[in-house]
Amino acid sequence: MTRLIQKLSTAEYQIKQVSETAEQLQKEIKVLADRLDKASTENINLKTNLLDFTSKNKNLEKDLQELQDRPIVKALGELFSREDKKTIPIFKGKSTDKLISEWLHGAEHVARNNEWDDNQKIRFLSGRLKGEAFEWHKNYAEEEGDDLNYQDWKEALITRFQNTYDLATLEKKLSKLTQKPEEKSRAFVSRLNNLYDTIAGKEERADHNQTIIEGKLLNKVKKMRDHRKSKILLQGLL
Repeated sequence: MTRLIQKLSTAEYQIKQVSETAEQLQKEIKVLADRLDKASTENINLKTNLLDFTSKNKNLEKDLQELQDRPIVKALGELFSREDKKTIPIFKGKSTDKLISEWLHGAEHVARNNEWDDNQKIRFLSGRLKGEAFEWHKNYAEEEGDDLNYQDWKEALITRFQNTYDLATLEKKLSKLTQKPEEKSRAFVSRLNNLYDTIAGKEERADHNQTIIEGKLLNKVKKMRDHRKSKILLQGLL
């Protein structure tokens, strides 16, 4: 009898424990269910916000494009381009100027940074021409009229000023050529030969219409050049 009472008591205790555990589990399940509902609601709100953001972003892109197309914005862009244009040095077509190839290289770098189209390149680059170079541009633009385009303009500019003024600049550079500190003699001779050959090539192209007599004179001049080359080499070596 006593054992039966003990078993019943133990069973009641276990039932009570199970009941309490079940009650605790139900509470936890309710908490988890509430969290799940909240997360689901937040997820829906997040999706809604994302859709709203995407829609607004598209509208923003459209508004920006419309803004860029407005005359005032285009005018401001043109104004900034004009300011950047001033970073391009003046080219007058004189022997004291940069080589035309170097000048164009720097000018086209500015043009790329500002995303100028070909019409803007002609307008802004020609605005940096003065003196004889600008006179050439005016005459060339008048002759070309509606057929004026940047690539042909650029090539014509190089053709007009390269042989005459690049040659004078290179001659001046050759006369002052010296060996750099720590530069090997072989490297200096190589620089001298390259510069000398460049000048000789330009002079030959300038004299391509020579007569027989002029050709004989040119041969004598070449011999004089070789003597001059040797003299510059001896003067330039450290």
